[in-house]
Amino acid sequence: MGFEQKDNSGTVFQQEKGQPNHADLTGKGMVDGIEYWINVWRKTDRNGNEYLSFSFRKREQRGAGQSGGGS
Repeated sequence: MGFEQKDNSGTVFQQEKGQPNHADLTGKGMVDGIEYWINVWRKTDRNGNEYLSFSFRKREQRGAGQSGGGS
């Protein structure tokens, strides 16, 4: 039996970066029954503090040049 995504959860995995602006981690999640692609970047603020920046888009939306997240 395959993996079943539970509602209000998600998973991301480390990615090989083809370009500097590509996400460090990609994956997918589900919120209120709607599936999303997740992209995550590791960043550093001007004070040297590291943080994670996320973007989400509905799985049926595919932008030009975007990988679409994990499997």
